[in-house]
Amino acid sequence: MLLSNTKIKEAIDDGRLLIEPLHECKFDATAINLTLSPTIQVPIAKFPTAIRFGHGSITDMLEQSSTEHFITNQQPFELKPNTFVLAASEQVVWFRGPGERMSSWNNKPVLAGRVEGKSSYARMGLLVHFTAPIIHNTFKGRITLEMMNLGVYPIMLTLDRPICQLLVEEVLGDPTDYTSNFPGQQRPAGTGKSASES
Repeated sequence: MLLSNTKIKEAIDDGRLLIEPLHECKFDATAINLTLSPTIQVPIAKFPTAIRFGHGSITDMLEQSSTEHFITNQQPFELKPNTFVLAASEQVVWFRGPGERMSSWNNKPVLAGRVEGKSSYARMGLLVHFTAPIIHNTFKGRITLEMMNLGVYPIMLTLDRPICQLLVEEVLGDPTDYTSNFPGQQRPAGTGKSASES
């Protein structure tokens, strides 16, 4: 069941959903808008090989085969047509799981979410994710955005505009233990630390 903006606010108030920082987020009727983190990772053709899933760490490969760009209020990132980048939400999102249940929940169900693009940007050819919209219950971190410009004009990515929207849904029943491939992710590639800390 999709939550309305009033029910999303209620979930934040009762502690089932944590979004930080929240003050920059605007609500739509059934979603909350998220803004862009300053870090953009641009994949480069660094290795003379094909990608083979299940062999090695995808986060390590992404970190080693991408360059990092930083957006500021004075310097946006120019996403050229037919270009793919990894970005992330500025906000850290945490869907608290059954193990973090608090009395303030009053037996309400745990939550999960989906990230979707903004229709005004989509009409200009901007995709914000590829087939990976689901944010599972217990997820905690910044939401990675797999972005591509399918339009004919460059798109300037800035820090001061909503880049995507988070839809929140109730989960029927408590999920069993789930281990994410990207626990505590802070960077677009899925790691929990910055490149300078690697």
